[in-house]
Amino acid sequence: MAGAAYVQGGISSPTTFFTKLEPTGTSINFTKEFGDGKNRIRAIAVDAPTGDIVVTGITTSQTLPTLHAFQNTRVPSSSATGFVAKFDSSANSLIYSTYLGGSVDDRSLAVALDATGGAIVAGTSSSPNFPVTPGAIQPMISGGPTCFVTRFGTNGEFLFSSFLGGHNGSNCNGVAVDAS
Repeated sequence: MAGAAYVQGGISSPTTFFTKLEPTGTSINFTKEFGDGKNRIRAIAVDAPTGDIVVTGITTSQTLPTLHAFQNTRVPSSSATGFVAKFDSSANSLIYSTYLGGSVDDRSLAVALDATGGAIVAGTSSSPNFPVTPGAIQPMISGGPTCFVTRFGTNGEFLFSSFLGGHNGSNCNGVAVDAS
């Protein structure tokens, strides 16, 4: 039966997790903790054809598990850095995991998947050196915390990244992908 529910959150200890509930709501298929307790998952998306799971969030950890990473380490001076991780449908295997940030404060707050299973991540950055791609719509931060949108391929390839925001600061909390 299709229609499993995926929930992300935290518990009283500094642990963040995501859980898959069976469609009937009568049992838990799995619960997966991620990282060393310094990670906070803020959003989750599921690839409908494959069941692969993508999570994004915020970390202060220097030991985030990375695999096929665009960014293998967290900039030590940053107060918080975003991350993106993709798991297989059973959450047993990590497909890719990467930090996403610069030297100040970066928060990955939303994720959506395109038709190929690629992840589009949105959030807020205060880092002037946040990774953006050549030709970005807005290549520089504008006056304070600024929205960003970053796209990764199916296996974590860094495809594009841009700031999107005004001069008084901006905060992106959601992202969606159209059917085409």
